[in-house]
Amino acid sequence: MPVLLFIDTALEKAIVAIGTGEKILAVAYNEVQQQHAAWLHTAIEKMMLETSTDWKEIQAIVVTEGPGSYTGLRIGLSAAKGFCYALGIPLIVVNTLHLIAFANKTENATLYIPMVDARRNEVFTATYDENFNMIKSTHALLLDNKSFTELEADKIIFCGSGAAKFEILYPGNNSVFILRNYTEKELYTIGLHKFTNGIYADLTYTIPDYGKNFMSNMPKIQP
Repeated sequence: MPVLLFIDTALEKAIVAIGTGEKILAVAYNEVQQQHAAWLHTAIEKMMLETSTDWKEIQAIVVTEGPGSYTGLRIGLSAAKGFCYALGIPLIVVNTLHLIAFANKTENATLYIPMVDARRNEVFTATYDENFNMIKSTHALLLDNKSFTELEADKIIFCGSGAAKFEILYPGNNSVFILRNYTEKELYTIGLHKFTNGIYADLTYTIPDYGKNFMSNMPKIQP
């Protein structure tokens, strides 16, 4: 059975887990976003000891690629890449919006529109069909009462942390708002599926999916 290590520091709540076959052996959480970096490696080391897992048993690292917190995404992906290089194992990335949509699976849904809160009225979002195939890719969106009014789906599921502020703006009648986020179960299910099907990321060139271009506050240096 494959043994996989899961790392998620993309959002407010961080998750690390170890799983094998269809079973999650151990999981740990951190809900203080500013402490993700300090917490991550200690949590992984503790889980390895608690489950008596040797690093040589780990066959792949699964990490959330974003969108989410700029800092959180860099923390998670940097750690995952470091483990993969050191162990000579594959890197698997999972999109946070895909996870949110998958976690909110509902009967008879036509479209899933997950949203990650990006502060003020902005969200990171994408659109998935009823089989969770992406039909509109990740992008940043400034919400207003005209957002998504062009959609005529029978049942649209708006979900995730950004859905709460959109619910008061959206005039559509065929929509359901679910604020539930994903858990280690969805992370494990999608990560294991990718491992089983050999869907690996490029260890050298993979970068976080920030949802939009990164803007630095550093002043420009004049030549």
